[in-house]
Amino acid sequence: MKKIAFLWGILFAVTLLADTATPPQLLPKRIEQSPKIDANLNDPIWQEATTIADNFTTFEPVFGKTPAQKTEVKVLYDNQAIYIGAMLYDIEANKIAHPLCSRDALLSANCDLFVVGFDTYHDKQNAFRFEVSAAGVQGDARLSPNNSDWNWDAVWESKVAIGDKGWVVELKIPYSALRFPKKNLRTWGMNFVRYIQRHNETSTWSPINPNINGNVNQWGHLTDLANIEPPLRLVLMPYLATYYYNTPETDGSNTTYNNSYSASGGLDLKYGINESFTVDMSLIPDFGQVQSDNTVINLGPFEVRYNERRPFFTEGTELFNNGNMFYSRRIGGQPINYYNVYDQLSEGEMVEHNPIQTQLLNATKFSGTTKKNLGIGVLNAIGAPTFATIRNETTNETRRIETAPLTNYNVLVLRQNLPHNSSIGFYNTNVWRSGSLYDANVSMIDTRLVGKKNTYAFNASAKVSQHYETNQNIFGYNTYVGYSKISGKWRFDIGNEMVDNKYNHNDLGLFTGNNYIGNFVGVKYMDFKAKKHLNSWNASLGLNYNFRYQPFDYQRFNLNPSVNFNFSNFWSMSIYGNVTPFKNNDFYEPRTPNRNFVRPRFYYAGFWIGTDYRKKLATTFWGGLADSANPNDMYYEGGMETTWRVNERLNVIGSVNATKDFSNYGYVNTTDDGTIMMGRRTINTVDNWATIQYTFTPRMNINFRARHYWGKVSYYDFHALQENGTVVLDDGYTQNHDSDFNAFNIDLVYSWEFSLGSRLNIIWKDVISQFDELGDGSYLDNINRTFNTPASNTITVKLLYYLDYQRMQNWYSKMSNRRS
Repeated sequence: MKKIAFLWGILFAVTLLADTATPPQLLPKRIEQSPKIDANLNDPIWQEATTIADNFTTFEPVFGKTPAQKTEVKVLYDNQAIYIGAMLYDIEANKIAHPLCSRDALLSANCDLFVVGFDTYHDKQNAFRFEVSAAGVQGDARLSPNNSDWNWDAVWESKVAIGDKGWVVELKIPYSALRFPKKNLRTWGMNFVRYIQRHNETSTWSPINPNINGNVNQWGHLTDLANIEPPLRLVLMPYLATYYYNTPETDGSNTTYNNSYSASGGLDLKYGINESFTVDMSLIPDFGQVQSDNTVINLGPFEVRYNERRPFFTEGTELFNNGNMFYSRRIGGQPINYYNVYDQLSEGEMVEHNPIQTQLLNATKFSGTTKKNLGIGVLNAIGAPTFATIRNETTNETRRIETAPLTNYNVLVLRQNLPHNSSIGFYNTNVWRSGSLYDANVSMIDTRLVGKKNTYAFNASAKVSQHYETNQNIFGYNTYVGYSKISGKWRFDIGNEMVDNKYNHNDLGLFTGNNYIGNFVGVKYMDFKAKKHLNSWNASLGLNYNFRYQPFDYQRFNLNPSVNFNFSNFWSMSIYGNVTPFKNNDFYEPRTPNRNFVRPRFYYAGFWIGTDYRKKLATTFWGGLADSANPNDMYYEGGMETTWRVNERLNVIGSVNATKDFSNYGYVNTTDDGTIMMGRRTINTVDNWATIQYTFTPRMNINFRARHYWGKVSYYDFHALQENGTVVLDDGYTQNHDSDFNAFNIDLVYSWEFSLGSRLNIIWKDVISQFDELGDGSYLDNINRTFNTPASNTITVKLLYYLDYQRMQNWYSKMSNRRS
């Protein structure tokens, strides 16, 4: 152990080594009268700009070249906002791509684009990003080293105009949309980005060298911003929502539909406590308008991770998402005793109502960064007690069973940014439940240290989990240490993770196993020098060698090779694999402590091909196959996704993915005598979805999405798991575990931003979920059965109004001046 510690110490010392090319600088002009945001740079105020950013360098498809078209950018500022005026020259102005799309969808919209970013704390790690397409569609994000927030939305102004010489974009970014320290004279990090769709060319004002790790650390400087004051940031967003429900009830062969209505209201609040910290609060949160989940059949030992779609938990949460400790869907998720209700039924009783989600009473976020670059974040939410209703079918009497008590969820983050993209942080998640149910707490300290040359990085973390139960306090531990070469053509990673058999962060995180020692070594070669048929390519090889922690035992060894190509015709391709050359011990599939299932040698190869996405019709193909040492154990997968840009307003996207596993072994159940039964089965899945997007204006669009998923499981035979991890055929086991699962969803969303920050949403949801325990029929039979299954329908109308203190104050001042 001393030798290992000494080796890590040497690697840490090598990490701390000095800096690269001097980035460009721009001196903005302070003005007394603000320009009109109309995409007209002939305004005399713009002539006051003393310096121009015009020396751009290509980033993609090839780094370091002169861009195909010239770009000039000017910057002004006053007491209220910073203003950007850009002239994006184009000698073929009629070819400027300007399709419409929804807000924040610009990266996939296939349009010409202009981007400005501000590193307001000048820490070379975190930044604000604002982007505008040639059609005037806005997008914005908050950038951070590990968890950039692409769901963050600010309120700002922009205007574009296409002319004979190219296109013009004008932006007004109010200081209320930013956070920055209070200083008399300050320098911000800054960069400008231009994307020309027909050339697939991205160029930047401050060069972003792909051989150097990081983005914001390579930005230029906006210097000598004098005497700007962070404004009072206070925003109220009251909302009203109405719901119509059409729910089927089936009694034998008869189906009736119940119609019901409900209404709700609430308030979202954003308040800037000072120049650096903001409180976001949601009183009586309403998330009924979010997109349906892509539900799938799950046969594994751990739950499936679903994407978070609730705005409160996707916006401004980048500080909370480090360390893989926080899974926001735990908040307001399924009640902890949801399934226990069915074990408490007496004879003649039935479950009349069992809510699948917990109602939140409120949710609050507090976040910001101090002058010394200490990031502080607190997220807190309170879940109301949840009850299932039980009805006696004979007496018609009802009773309630508590499925979730009053619960408080809390996340605390302290993260100190250090020079050279380094940091050290403390994280804590806590779940408190009233009553006799256990409480849970997880804490972590982690650090990332990067050398002055931005070439090597050292990472380490230590986590402690605690479960508080009656007269019992269970502790668990998780540690990680890693060393990486992060810049240059050749890069590598070395890492070790140890997780004991009691570590568990599942109460506010997503648990995917414990009790292991994981070792990883990876090497990667990256070539960004353009060749005749290639713009760039890279290849990598990863090696994983894992052991069980306690009792110590071999678990798994596997290799992961991959190679990726970006061709000069703007097609791309990846080839990848997974090789497990030896038998491995699966300690999770048996669902029983200290038992294992021996899996055979395994080989997988896959590919991915993408066509030129500048075209109106673009397609991505993928596929893979696998085999193992077991006979007839083949696995196939394949699919494609096609995007058809019909015109500048209408996009159609469709996807299909199918898999077939011919001889999959998995856990079935544990019999009364303690025998663990494993089944050999065929698994078929087909996942189809289609999206139709029509954009009326940059602030009004309609989006239709339909998805059908089918999963079928058919068992060949059943086997008893032996103590040594092998299986023995059991002809006496006759239970049927075949199944078919179908899920069909429609989400139709109309969205209109009728005023800056204010929105009207109308949503229709159609949901069908059908499960057949017999697993009969083909894919087409299941489609027919699905569409003959009664569907639940919901129509929601939600109105949210944006009230900004600064805008109201400016309006009041103008009205007062007119009266005088």
